Amino acid sequence: MAGLEDFEDGCGTFDQFKGKRSTYDENLYTTKIDSAKVTPDIERLAEQKEREILNAQSNGNVHLAEERGQKLQKDTDETNRYDEEMKFSGVYRNNKS
Repeated sequence: MAGLEDFEDGCGTFDQFKGKRSTYDENLYTTKIDSAKVTPDIERLAEQKEREILNAQSNGNVHLAEERGQKLQKDTDETNRYDEEMKFSGVYRNNKS
């Protein structure tokens, strides 16, 4: 079996999905909205709720802040920038005890 290192440039024409067909169906994970039933009042209410959620404080939760497009406090200081390890796989320990 060939590994990635067997390709000239490290990845070559490697395709991990070659020969595979996706069975993903968005309808299994969401509810389809009938736009004919959405009144202007409902649309305004939905937009208001969206703004409330996106503008809500993340209370230090880096994942919520990132999803809401908020600047992380540490991201403003280049020397203390959150890296991928810290954001997604590191264990955060608050040593303020």
